[in-house]
Amino acid sequence: MIETTLIYLRKDNKILLGKKLRGFGIGKIAGVGGKFEEGETARECAKRETFEETSVTLTKFEEVGRVVYDELLWNNKRERNLMHVFVATEWEGEPQDSDEMDLEWYTLRDIPYEKMWSDSIEYLPALLRGEHFEAYFHYNDDYTFSEHWVKPISDEILAEPEDKDFGFDDNGFEPETAWTRLGARAVLLDKDFRVCLSHGKNKNYFKLPGGGRNTGELAYENLEREVQEEVGYTVREIVPLGRVIEHRAKQNKNVDCYGFLCFVDKFVGTKLEEDEIEDGMEEYWAKDFDEALKILEEESSETVASSLSYQINYWKAREMAFVRRAKQIMAEQQSTGAVANNQADEDFGNDRDE
Repeated sequence: MIETTLIYLRKDNKILLGKKLRGFGIGKIAGVGGKFEEGETARECAKRETFEETSVTLTKFEEVGRVVYDELLWNNKRERNLMHVFVATEWEGEPQDSDEMDLEWYTLRDIPYEKMWSDSIEYLPALLRGEHFEAYFHYNDDYTFSEHWVKPISDEILAEPEDKDFGFDDNGFEPETAWTRLGARAVLLDKDFRVCLSHGKNKNYFKLPGGGRNTGELAYENLEREVQEEVGYTVREIVPLGRVIEHRAKQNKNVDCYGFLCFVDKFVGTKLEEDEIEDGMEEYWAKDFDEALKILEEESSETVASSLSYQINYWKAREMAFVRRAKQIMAEQQSTGAVANNQADEDFGNDRDE
């Protein structure tokens, strides 16, 4: 897998683009950016690549999107490319042409999409509207794509628990230097608006369906894979909820989890991992948001297996933040008559007695 960055500099009503003078995509017009060097983070790569291609030093920039190019033909072999997309609004110096890029400022009305990669027109309008997004493109050998999607993502932080919130000593923990584990969780509803909880009956815990993200995976891909493996359903009508970032000093790591509200679609069967089987994991359908919140609220280090006495505090804070946000969104939809779940019962594709 390849990881790259793409950076768009913006000022007033203009965006900086450049014609590629060498390397992959020569002749195309694009933002600046390139491949990660060993040990680099996305932000470090974005800052270095921008300086190398424009001679400016970024001082204010944020990651607004992630794009996966699947089966991209790179150096005569097919690769999966995860591209981190940034927007920069402040920098030091003035952009200058380099041996890699012939730069030009374009007004937003005059962006030359016809001279850019064909995927640019699919996601760039969302970026220009100030939205955060994820996008997926499955590429053919001629660099056209046969399958694609662009979906909104929410980077709103709903909760940011840390050890001291639960009475633990953080021992000088510095989150910035710790490893971060990405993940996704689902507030999963059925046709009766019941809320699915994953119940580890052998250790007496309840969680939302979900789990950690694989290398190169998008949050949407992470969500769909985990729900299918853990609960057995494909999902539909996905709404991003935001993030919960856990600073686990005792484990010297952060957990950055994206939450989603969604409905079950088709039942295709579970694929539980070994530890989930050992925990006796099964699905439990709370009758509504309030029952789900009550079940989660009653969890504590005293009620679960002793091996979970530390992490249950984080699970509880995370899951309750997502369920509360989902409850708020559904209440807003119902008040306007825009209830998401409008499929007939037979559309769910299963006859399970739940």
